[in-house]
Amino acid sequence: MEKKLQNPGVVFALALLCCALWGSAFPCVKIGYEWMAIEGAGSQILFAGYRFFLAGIFTFLIGSFLEKRWLMIRRSSVLPVFGQGMLQTFIQYICFYIGLAHTTGAKGSVINASNAFFALIFAHFMIKSEKMTWKKSIGCLIGFAGVIVINLTPGGMAGGFQWMGEGLILVCSMAYGASSVTLKLLSGKETPTAITAFQLLFGGGMLILAGVLLGGHVRGFTMRSVLLLLYMALLSTVAFSIWALLLKYNPVGKVAVFGFTIPVFGVALSAVFLGEDIWKIQNLAALILVSAGIIFVNRSLKMIQTKELIYEYEKRDEEGNIIGMKRAIDGVDIDIPEGSFVAILGHNGSGKSTLAKHMNAILVPSGGTMWVHGRDTKDPENLWDVRQSAGMVFQNPDNQIIGTVVEEDVGFGPENLGVPADEIWKRVEESLKDVGMLEYRKSSPNKLSGGQKQRVAIAGVIAMEPKCIVLDEPTAMLDPNGRKEVIKTVRRLQKTKKVTVILITHYMEEVIEADQVFVMDKGHVVMHGTPKEVFSQEEKLKKYRLDVPQVTMLADELRKRGLDIPKGILKKEKLVEVLCRLN
Repeated sequence: MEKKLQNPGVVFALALLCCALWGSAFPCVKIGYEWMAIEGAGSQILFAGYRFFLAGIFTFLIGSFLEKRWLMIRRSSVLPVFGQGMLQTFIQYICFYIGLAHTTGAKGSVINASNAFFALIFAHFMIKSEKMTWKKSIGCLIGFAGVIVINLTPGGMAGGFQWMGEGLILVCSMAYGASSVTLKLLSGKETPTAITAFQLLFGGGMLILAGVLLGGHVRGFTMRSVLLLLYMALLSTVAFSIWALLLKYNPVGKVAVFGFTIPVFGVALSAVFLGEDIWKIQNLAALILVSAGIIFVNRSLKMIQTKELIYEYEKRDEEGNIIGMKRAIDGVDIDIPEGSFVAILGHNGSGKSTLAKHMNAILVPSGGTMWVHGRDTKDPENLWDVRQSAGMVFQNPDNQIIGTVVEEDVGFGPENLGVPADEIWKRVEESLKDVGMLEYRKSSPNKLSGGQKQRVAIAGVIAMEPKCIVLDEPTAMLDPNGRKEVIKTVRRLQKTKKVTVILITHYMEEVIEADQVFVMDKGHVVMHGTPKEVFSQEEKLKKYRLDVPQVTMLADELRKRGLDIPKGILKKEKLVEVLCRLN
């Protein structure tokens, strides 16, 4: 379940469904006001209370049916979940229902899209691993520009912004942004379905009470109006439940970004069902700005990112006295996108293994910053998340394998993470299958070849479900066949599971299919580019005591002897193709 809900395609489809449902709420609320003769704040709040209390009942019943038991929450969670209901349902929707009665559906939907930015801001202060960056800040500014644009009138900003309309919608979006963060925090203690059910019941009940106290009433219960109310309740059940699941297993920003589609759906559906004019340049400009802002915020997150990274250690003499400092990493800047295959080359002592150890927080920077999936490795509170995000595979598999049976060794990591036993064995089987070692699950690691041991070590890392695998010269102790086995396995994982792979090696043939190559020397990144770009500079590589792949070397020799062969040939198949054309 967890792995599926972290899949980008699944996140996209489910988040889009939620936003489409929420977008449809804008015209539905306006239509409900008309069909049920709802006037005044008390009646609007009562109408909202009916919707969300019904949604809570639906969520409770459906959740209890699916789990085959009555949904319950711990006694210690009652107060936090009640608070979630007050924030996410009561406060948010008092503002939403009253505000929407005093503005257009199109306008309300665009302003409400600012909840994505508020979610990012609150996450910055409440979740240490999700800090605001300059990119997120710029995205927020662009998005809020859209909120301002839709409120511009010939008479100025004041004429297009009213606190009882647009102002309350803005407060609603703030409440929603905060509740997205608190929901993620709560989801670690209770199931998302239980949280959704009880917060809707609590919040919906408080809305009904507030509506009654304010003298509200709801009339006009006809077949169509009741069906509309039931639809609105069900959309809340489905959307909030799915959204809670997505927030449980993904960063807030990754999920909240899809909020840009809510105004798109809201404006479009308001045009269809309410006859509102959406083709004003003002509305379109606002939509573009809000959407652009959120997309900018959630542009492809870097798996690994460094800024002026420095690492120094003490040099000691034979007697253990400090004789100076040695800088192993000196001002390194690298960006490695999610899902990519990156190779880092360098001779012994170049700093590549030291850099690798920073990616798993085995070492922390002396200066500068290392981010792993957006988390600063210097922050001790990020240590657990960093090591879950980036798994390490070292040179010698014997130093990494500790179990007496293959399957037990692979299950060791997930067990330490607190994964339930049933899930551990699922992961063990899947991981061993991924590396082609399932038939050896009952074998002793001592009876395996070097290549097989390394594949077991990789399976152990995969079973912990990291987003990135860092391989620090994993083939250094293997024969040619073993090296091919390991690299083939790693490459397949990167393609099928979209895991980021960072390969530290000094074997040139292993990196020809990498997306990008970094070359290090004396703690610096001295070359960077695609394999073709890097290996086309043979003389420069020799300066750093590195070779090129044998096929590249052969192609260069043939070119020196007068044959018309292009630079940067990396595969023998390509060289054969070029030679055949010459004949």
